[in-house]
Amino acid sequence: MEQALDPNNAAGYLDRGLCCYNQGDYPRALEWYYKALAVREKAPGEEGPGIAVIYDSIAAVYDKQENYPRALEWYHKALAVREKALGEGHLDTAMTCNNIGLVYNKQGDSLRALEWYQRSFTGDEQAPGEGDLGTAVTDDNLAEVLSKVAKAAQAALEKLKEATES
Repeated sequence: MEQALDPNNAAGYLDRGLCCYNQGDYPRALEWYYKALAVREKAPGEEGPGIAVIYDSIAAVYDKQENYPRALEWYHKALAVREKALGEGHLDTAMTCNNIGLVYNKQGDSLRALEWYQRSFTGDEQAPGEGDLGTAVTDDNLAEVLSKVAKAAQAALEKLKEATES
């Protein structure tokens, strides 16, 4: 029974979940991730960054399944842990903000996505000696959302112009 509480079991479950995730077997990945979570939650002192990895993994599955409310729920759990344990300026915290922005972008909420990308970008810049890759990813996401916003603004201007001309 004690072995079931060993945090090392959580790592094995997490690895199995990742294998299933990479194979596109999302229901099975969730099973393994939830097993990893159950082990971590029972282990003393396991409310740090390690549990945030599990939260992120669960969120990623829901994101792939296009269950965006559940993905956001789990990304926000990961964010809360990371902000507390690592601080707002840590690269892992910034990447979680980026993931939240990605979900909002997929839902078509460009303005909320932009807010989260900006928050991610700020975190990337604060992380000392880190963030080159994270900053590049965030830059790409910001550019994509700004492009969508610009296209929407252009379309609105064209409709307004047509309406005033007729």
